[in-house]
Amino acid sequence: MIETRTVTVKLRDGTMGAFLALPERRPAPGIVAIMEIWGVNDTMRRHAREFAEAGFVCLVPDLFWRQEPGVELSDANPADGRKAFDLYYEFDYDLGVRDMEDTVAHLASLPDCTGKAGAVGYCLGGKLCYLLCCRTDIPCAVAYYGTYIEHNIREAKSLHRRSCCTWR
Repeated sequence: MIETRTVTVKLRDGTMGAFLALPERRPAPGIVAIMEIWGVNDTMRRHAREFAEAGFVCLVPDLFWRQEPGVELSDANPADGRKAFDLYYEFDYDLGVRDMEDTVAHLASLPDCTGKAGAVGYCLGGKLCYLLCCRTDIPCAVAYYGTYIEHNIREAKSLHRRSCCTWR
Protein backbone atom coordinates (compact mmCIF):
# COMPACT_ATOMS: atom_id res chain seq x y z
CA MET A 1 0.00 0.00 0.00
CA ILE A 2 1.23 3.48 -0.95
CA GLU A 3 1.65 5.83 2.00
CA THR A 4 1.25 9.59 1.42
CA ARG A 5 1.53 12.66 3.60
CA THR A 6 2.29 16.36 3.60
CA VAL A 7 5.79 17.19 4.86
CA THR A 8 8.01 20.20 5.41
CA VAL A 9 11.36 20.58 3.64
CA LYS A 10 14.02 22.71 5.34
CA LEU A 11 15.78 24.97 2.85
CA ARG A 12 18.73 27.35 3.21
CA ASP A 13 16.43 30.30 3.82
CA GLY A 14 13.11 28.90 4.98
CA THR A 15 10.80 25.92 4.89
CA MET A 16 8.61 24.67 2.10
CA GLY A 17 5.63 22.34 2.10
CA ALA A 18 5.67 19.22 -0.05
CA PHE A 19 3.65 16.10 -0.80
CA LEU A 20 5.42 12.79 -0.15
CA ALA A 21 4.44 9.40 -1.58
CA LEU A 22 6.20 6.28 -0.28
CA PRO A 23 6.35 2.89 -2.00
CA GLU A 24 5.64 -0.35 -0.18
CA ARG A 25 9.26 -1.54 -0.34
CA ARG A 26 11.74 0.78 1.30
CA PRO A 27 14.33 2.13 1.19
CA ALA A 28 13.95 3.07 -2.45
CA PRO A 29 15.48 5.60 -4.85
CA GLY A 30 13.91 9.06 -4.86
CA ILE A 31 12.31 11.33 -7.41
CA VAL A 32 11.53 14.99 -6.89
CA ALA A 33 8.51 15.66 -9.13
CA ILE A 34 8.61 19.37 -9.93
CA MET A 35 5.19 20.86 -10.60
CA GLU A 36 3.60 22.74 -13.42
CA ILE A 37 2.26 26.24 -12.80
CA TRP A 38 -0.86 24.84 -11.10
CA GLY A 39 0.75 24.10 -7.75
CA VAL A 40 0.77 20.84 -5.82
CA ASN A 41 -2.65 19.80 -7.08
CA ASP A 42 -4.49 16.53 -7.74
CA THR A 43 -2.50 15.95 -10.94
CA MET A 44 0.85 16.22 -9.16
CA ARG A 45 -0.33 14.07 -6.24
CA ARG A 46 -1.46 11.43 -8.77
CA HIS A 47 1.99 11.53 -10.43
CA ALA A 48 3.61 11.08 -7.01
CA ARG A 49 1.45 8.03 -6.27
CA GLU A 50 2.28 6.57 -9.70
CA PHE A 51 6.01 6.99 -9.03
CA ALA A 52 5.55 5.34 -5.62
CA GLU A 53 3.65 2.46 -7.25
CA ALA A 54 6.65 2.07 -9.56
CA GLY A 55 8.92 1.75 -6.50
CA PHE A 56 10.21 5.29 -5.95
CA VAL A 57 10.01 7.64 -2.98
CA CYS A 58 8.44 10.72 -4.57
CA LEU A 59 8.45 14.26 -3.22
CA VAL A 60 6.42 17.06 -4.84
CA PRO A 61 7.64 20.45 -3.54
CA ASP A 62 5.55 23.62 -3.40
CA LEU A 63 7.54 25.85 -5.78
CA PHE A 64 5.39 28.88 -5.02
CA TRP A 65 6.10 28.76 -1.27
CA ARG A 66 7.73 32.21 -1.42
CA GLN A 67 4.80 33.78 -3.28
CA GLU A 68 1.68 31.95 -2.07
CA PRO A 69 2.34 28.83 0.02
CA GLY A 70 -0.08 25.98 -0.62
CA VAL A 71 -1.67 27.48 -3.72
CA GLU A 72 -3.58 24.82 -5.65
CA LEU A 73 -4.99 25.72 -9.05
CA SER A 74 -6.79 24.03 -11.94
CA ASP A 75 -6.25 24.43 -15.66
CA ALA A 76 -10.03 24.07 -16.09
CA ASN A 77 -10.75 27.34 -14.26
CA PRO A 78 -10.05 30.57 -16.23
CA ALA A 79 -9.51 32.59 -13.03
CA ASP A 80 -6.96 30.01 -11.88
CA GLY A 81 -5.21 30.35 -15.23
CA ARG A 82 -4.68 34.06 -14.74
CA LYS A 83 -3.42 33.51 -11.20
CA ALA A 84 -1.11 30.67 -12.29
CA PHE A 85 0.50 32.83 -14.97
CA ASP A 86 0.90 35.73 -12.56
CA LEU A 87 2.77 33.42 -10.16
CA TYR A 88 4.77 31.95 -13.05
CA TYR A 89 5.88 35.34 -14.41
CA GLU A 90 6.97 36.49 -10.95
CA PHE A 91 8.80 33.23 -10.17
CA ASP A 92 12.53 33.60 -9.39
CA TYR A 93 14.33 30.79 -11.25
CA ASP A 94 17.63 31.30 -9.45
CA LEU A 95 15.97 30.81 -6.07
CA GLY A 96 13.89 27.97 -7.53
CA VAL A 97 17.00 26.08 -8.66
CA ARG A 98 18.55 26.54 -5.23
CA ASP A 99 15.34 25.35 -3.56
CA MET A 100 15.20 22.28 -5.80
CA GLU A 101 18.87 21.49 -5.10
CA ASP A 102 18.05 21.59 -1.37
CA THR A 103 14.93 19.49 -2.00
CA VAL A 104 16.86 16.77 -3.85
CA ALA A 105 19.37 16.66 -0.98
CA HIS A 106 16.53 16.50 1.56
CA LEU A 107 14.86 13.62 -0.27
CA ALA A 108 18.14 11.70 -0.59
CA SER A 109 18.68 12.04 3.17
CA LEU A 110 15.34 10.53 4.18
CA PRO A 111 15.54 7.11 5.86
CA ASP A 112 13.00 5.78 3.32
CA CYS A 113 15.33 6.75 0.44
CA THR A 114 18.43 4.85 -0.67
CA GLY A 115 20.36 8.11 -0.91
CA LYS A 116 19.92 8.29 -4.66
CA ALA A 117 17.53 10.96 -5.94
CA GLY A 118 16.86 12.68 -9.23
CA ALA A 119 14.12 14.90 -10.59
CA VAL A 120 11.38 15.00 -13.18
CA GLY A 121 9.71 18.28 -14.07
CA TYR A 122 6.71 19.42 -16.05
CA CYS A 123 6.36 22.86 -17.70
CA LEU A 124 7.89 25.26 -15.12
CA GLY A 125 9.37 22.19 -13.43
CA GLY A 126 10.80 21.08 -16.76
CA LYS A 127 12.78 24.28 -17.05
CA LEU A 128 13.99 23.83 -13.47
CA CYS A 129 15.22 20.31 -14.37
CA TYR A 130 17.18 21.76 -17.28
CA LEU A 131 18.69 24.43 -15.01
CA LEU A 132 19.46 21.83 -12.32
CA CYS A 133 21.45 19.89 -14.92
CA CYS A 134 23.31 23.03 -15.93
CA ARG A 135 24.01 24.39 -12.45
CA THR A 136 24.24 21.45 -10.05
CA ASP A 137 25.56 17.92 -9.84
CA ILE A 138 22.12 16.27 -9.81
CA PRO A 139 22.67 12.68 -10.97
CA CYS A 140 19.59 12.51 -13.21
CA ALA A 141 16.78 14.80 -14.32
CA VAL A 142 14.11 14.62 -17.01
CA ALA A 143 12.27 17.69 -18.29
CA TYR A 144 8.85 17.41 -19.91
CA TYR A 145 7.74 20.41 -21.99
CA GLY A 146 10.07 22.78 -20.15
CA THR A 147 9.01 26.36 -20.79
CA TYR A 148 11.27 29.09 -22.10
CA ILE A 149 14.44 26.99 -21.92
CA GLU A 150 15.64 29.03 -24.87
CA HIS A 151 15.99 32.00 -22.50
CA ASN A 152 18.79 30.05 -20.78
CA ILE A 153 20.19 28.23 -23.82
CA ARG A 154 23.66 29.66 -23.16
CA GLU A 155 23.78 27.50 -20.04
CA ALA A 156 23.64 24.33 -22.17
CA LYS A 157 27.45 24.34 -22.36
CA SER A 158 27.38 23.58 -18.61
CA LEU A 159 25.28 20.44 -18.97
CA HIS A 160 27.27 17.81 -17.14
CA ARG A 161 25.25 14.62 -17.31
CA ARG A 162 24.25 12.44 -20.19
CA SER A 163 21.34 11.27 -18.06
CA CYS A 164 19.72 14.72 -18.24
CA CYS A 165 17.39 15.21 -21.15
CA THR A 166 14.44 17.29 -22.29
CA TRP A 167 11.30 15.90 -23.93
CA ARG A 168 8.73 17.92 -25.79
